[in-house]
Amino acid sequence: MSSIDEAVRIYDKLIVICSRQSLNSPAVIREIERALQKEDELARQGKEPEVLFPIRLDDYIFTGWNHHRKADVIAMNVEDFRNWHEPGQYKKAFERLLRDLKPE
Repeated sequence: MSSIDEAVRIYDKLIVICSRQSLNSPAVIREIERALQKEDELARQGKEPEVLFPIRLDDYIFTGWNHHRKADVIAMNVEDFRNWHEPGQYKKAFERLLRDLKPE
């Protein structure tokens, strides 16, 4: 079993950094696919299916990425980290991400 598969199996949440470069990486695509498979499995079991937490560094996920499960990914709350280099903007985005990661 690959380390990606193992991590998705063990952990209940997966943060994926989405950018032009990362979304063209086979390893990142495998992470996304495994997380979505886990969400599908949890939904079938009647459990909360929130596993994948995408964050974006650019708009490529919306404007250039082509994947058969793109609609599933962009339907999620894709946190906006495009201004990560600005401390105030980074702090706001990070606080939103932490809020979203907390169990209800």
